[in-house]
Amino acid sequence: MKLQTIKCSDGYFLKDAVGLRFGKEDVTATWNREWFKVSSVEGRQVYRVTLATQRLSGYSLKPEFVATDAMPSSVGVDFFAYSDDKQNNAHLRGLYEPTYEPVPEKAEPIEIELEIIATVDGELVQKAMNFPVYGTYSHEGKRWSVTEQSIQVSLLDRITAPSLLHQEVPCQLSSEDSFKIIRTHVKDNIDPKVAAITSDYDFCLTVQKKIKLAEPEPYTRDANFSFFGRRRKPRMVTDYRTERKLVVYETAPLRGGEVYKGYTKTEPFTGHNVQELKQNIEAYLKELMAEINKPLVDCPNCKGHGVMTA
Repeated sequence: MKLQTIKCSDGYFLKDAVGLRFGKEDVTATWNREWFKVSSVEGRQVYRVTLATQRLSGYSLKPEFVATDAMPSSVGVDFFAYSDDKQNNAHLRGLYEPTYEPVPEKAEPIEIELEIIATVDGELVQKAMNFPVYGTYSHEGKRWSVTEQSIQVSLLDRITAPSLLHQEVPCQLSSEDSFKIIRTHVKDNIDPKVAAITSDYDFCLTVQKKIKLAEPEPYTRDANFSFFGRRRKPRMVTDYRTERKLVVYETAPLRGGEVYKGYTKTEPFTGHNVQELKQNIEAYLKELMAEINKPLVDCPNCKGHGVMTA
């Protein structure tokens, strides 16, 4: 039996080694379901281990019933077996409960050959990331996560690098996952006093800044107007606007080779490895929210031709 192996300073990672034991040490599962870890392999007998379990040994009559010739106190495993798609003694099945007998652990010695496909200096540990995201339009109320399992690597790295090491090579997220992270973070952290989300869908996002006017701006409106009430005689009143809105951020994911009309494509987040990818995402989100949540007012000297920090 040949096992692909990655050697590192604190042990060995073995592919598809489920159920193996080296000496007295069982392999342990890792963050990658294909790979298992053991601290040492040199000079150890290898076993394939079948864990202790239990198996059906028959059926016993439930204690609330009295045994008779037609209903013995215990029956074998075949008493309720199926024959020609029909269960034998089906009319008695509800009177019995299954009984089990223990099956001891079995350790079978085997021979293996280790194929060292990579050597890592130092320890190999999981580089995890977890960004909460809202679901698609049909699952808006639910939360999902974009994790290191969502990364994409190059075709060459998929061919040459074992899946356990994909966290160590250049990687990126899709435009779709990048958009989900941005949209969720903006929704969760926007300051409604200084900005507002005016388009919020799983296919586009628009954020407008609320800019305080240097001077209130008068406008007239019909106080009696209503979309739903019966038509009434107009009554014009004067109100004052104290702010204006300006688009400060808009983006949309790439889907099927296209971006929703008029929107800027969400560029995929990238990194030289998962750790850097996570850092790049966090830095972008921090910078984005600092810009969105920065309060602005119209410059009082140029009357709105420029803005300044409030």
